Amino acid sequence: MAHPFVRQSQRVRTILALVLSLAVLALAACTGEDGTNWVYTSAVDPVMVIAASDVSSSPVPTSTPMTALTTAAAVVPQRAVAPPGQALVLAHYMAWFKTPSVSGQWQHWQWDPNGNGQPDSGDSLPDLVQENGLRQIAAVDYSLIGPYDSADPAVIEYQIASAWAAGIDGFVVDWYGPQDKDDIDTAFARTLDIVAQWQRTYGLSFFVGLNYEGKVLLEADPADREAMLTAHLTDVLNGYARQSAFLTYRGLPVIFYFEAWQNGRAGLLRAQQLARVRDNLPPHYLLYMGAEGEFMDVTNGFFSWVSGANDDPLDWGADYVNWVYPEMDRRTQSHNLALTVGSVWPGFDDSKVDGWGTGTPRMIDRQGGAVYDSTWDLALSAQANEAPDQPTWVQIVTWNDWNEGTQIEPSLADGTAWLAATQDKARLYTGRDMPRSALEVPLRILTLRRERPGPQTEALVRDVYALFFAGDADAALSLMGE
Repeated sequence: MAHPFVRQSQRVRTILALVLSLAVLALAACTGEDGTNWVYTSAVDPVMVIAASDVSSSPVPTSTPMTALTTAAAVVPQRAVAPPGQALVLAHYMAWFKTPSVSGQWQHWQWDPNGNGQPDSGDSLPDLVQENGLRQIAAVDYSLIGPYDSADPAVIEYQIASAWAAGIDGFVVDWYGPQDKDDIDTAFARTLDIVAQWQRTYGLSFFVGLNYEGKVLLEADPADREAMLTAHLTDVLNGYARQSAFLTYRGLPVIFYFEAWQNGRAGLLRAQQLARVRDNLPPHYLLYMGAEGEFMDVTNGFFSWVSGANDDPLDWGADYVNWVYPEMDRRTQSHNLALTVGSVWPGFDDSKVDGWGTGTPRMIDRQGGAVYDSTWDLALSAQANEAPDQPTWVQIVTWNDWNEGTQIEPSLADGTAWLAATQDKARLYTGRDMPRSALEVPLRILTLRRERPGPQTEALVRDVYALFFAGDADAALSLMGE
């Protein structure tokens, strides 16, 4: 069978070409049924990036049927969503992208180390539009929907719906504490709220986890780091973790902890310090990213990450992956761990941010999808060897880290091919079977909102979501019109 990257349909290509040719106005606000204000501002980039002269048909018709709408959204029963199961597919999610039209500035789409706003060698300045019609962004690939703002509700919905259609069960959001300087916390809160709302309205089975970035602690004096971490995680567990959409295991919230290194040493807090922090927190599971044994006795498990040699783009981390799954099993037994999470990735390339300013960019060549296949196959093999009652979770690294080139989010070059590949692997891992047509729905919704913002469109979108989340992607597409 041909690989998903080889067998993209002409219909999908047509959709991509049309979407990328849209030059539209900022999105208007419209009022929802509950009286709240639906504000979809800004996600639209007015730069025309591709000519549409070869497009034979539009994915969103000029005359979308908006009369005699179904009332499916209104009659979906309110039902509790089951907690995550033994097998779960998660995706690491970056919520740090900003655009001037939403947040007043470019953030993470740009690379301008000296901050002078001038096109110095190696810089990426999104205000500059290149000869190919694309903005100059700090990524080797280009998002299918263009540079977006992570706080834009329409974009958040598009990403959640796209991930669910790909067979993904939840996002693990990279989080930098409350009131962080990049305002990631706002995007995280909105993501959690949207999932919770969709759980109530459509019975959506999707969850939002939190990955605490340990390097946040660098902002505090060493003597204050315990108190800072305690305060941050207390806020999370007493606030966000009480929402139904927050990722849990066996009824307790799960927090991922991405360790930071300083002076060649793992841990801005030592193991005994982390143990004291946890003693002052409500019950939870804490998963540690790292292989340091001293932390295994003060956490509930660990998660793996992307790996490969800096000097060999063809080294995709096979040695690491072949080590990490047996090591997870060994440590589960020796340290009585509750939960370990494997990882899969498509590749890596941070050359557009100069290796985050190190001057030594890192790269793992995607090899036409072979790296993604290989990391997934090892995860599936490890899962097959587990006991029936052993939890098997895997995290895709990543959904949308465009700066490091690990994203599977739809791109201009590959369309939804990475999501199609994810569908195939997730089906084997969790048994959730999603049709290819489901991948078209989120893009069509976003396109419709961009072309025709307003109350009628939002009414239609609610009905489309009801069909989509009920598993009938074809009916959802039909409702929007062919």
